Amino acid sequence: MAAPSPPVSRPVLLAGLGAAQILGWGSTFYLPSVLGPRMGESLGLAQDVIFAGVTVMYLVGAVAAPRVGRRVDTRGAREMMVAGSVVAAASLSLLAAAQGLAGYAAAWVGLGLMLPMVLGPTGFAAIAQAVPAPAARRAMTLLTLLTGLTSTIAWPVTASLEAGLGWRGTLAAFAAAHLCLALPLYRLVLPPRAPAPERPAATPRADGGVTPLRFVLLVLALGLPNAVTSGLQLVLIALLGGLGHAPAAAIALAALHGPAQVTARIIDLALGPRTSATATGLFAVSLLPLSILPLAAGGEAVWAGLFTVAFGVANGLMTVVRAALPLELAGASGYGTLTGRLALPGHLMVAAAPPLFAAVLGRAGPAGVASLTVLLGLVALAAMVALARSRRGEARALSAAGRSSRASTRSGRG
Repeated sequence: MAAPSPPVSRPVLLAGLGAAQILGWGSTFYLPSVLGPRMGESLGLAQDVIFAGVTVMYLVGAVAAPRVGRRVDTRGAREMMVAGSVVAAASLSLLAAAQGLAGYAAAWVGLGLMLPMVLGPTGFAAIAQAVPAPAARRAMTLLTLLTGLTSTIAWPVTASLEAGLGWRGTLAAFAAAHLCLALPLYRLVLPPRAPAPERPAATPRADGGVTPLRFVLLVLALGLPNAVTSGLQLVLIALLGGLGHAPAAAIALAALHGPAQVTARIIDLALGPRTSATATGLFAVSLLPLSILPLAAGGEAVWAGLFTVAFGVANGLMTVVRAALPLELAGASGYGTLTGRLALPGHLMVAAAPPLFAAVLGRAGPAGVASLTVLLGLVALAAMVALARSRRGEARALSAAGRSSRASTRSGRG
């Protein structure tokens, strides 16, 4: 039997995984932003249909995610991510060859199957399986810092490729990159098998080790902020414009969101070992509805800027919490199962949020969007508080059981 290959260093793991994840998001989620107009002209499709491809991707990914998550726990993230790279290459090739709506839709269905195999929770599951638990959260935060550069890298690269190759050639180049770059990187930097479970068990539990009530709380506490972020980011420039800011000023104010996200993740990187994911989640979810308060003071640039920064900080921290909190609850051996289950309602929320926020902005204006954000944020906060209380109660019960066991042992010796 051949000896197992030695694990790669953590910097190599994060660099390789980060590069492959940037390619994955940049060649799928961010595609319509650059290639949308040319694809629409060539295929005779309206832009709302072009952008609906991303919605199709999330809906299909939501259905596939639970099964993929269980597979990640039993066979390891590397096997799934290698297979997902092949699916991505095939789907992008199909998109490059599309001649109308049928081919375009079929390609996004394929990309939807790829989504849970490669991106999001599976990337974090790969870290959970490769990095010991005490350091896994820090590694996850570092990965979010790397993938936070996706739009900065993907948009200009995509535009440059389109200028030289056309939109079909650009998609073919991305398909080749998944086979020649992402696939080898996943094979190189990830461990070949899933880690042994923390406790004896034949297979990962179907519930990811989380009770039904706790699962519902997780869906609300993690899924609603993600949906708010998706919806609010879509209408952020229009919302600021509705507050009286000129287009250039609205774009400049909205651009504060990105640096605020990165800053929040850097702070978490420094404080992460001292705080639990639950505590960070409580702060981040509390900040989400509070970020709206500056708008109540008026539409001036200083208040609008403070709102954008606070919203960015909340979003940046929640990205880390969505990765780290399931690890605290389920451990590395149940991480894929739990995050796969959470992805089903989570992706549905994300798919529904952009049209919901756009409709509210159109009918009720900035005040309506602010009210919706506060409402959903308060529901998420209530769920996070309930989740934190249940964990504290569980910790007290375990502590009491431990004291009782030690007392019984001393009594038996006496």
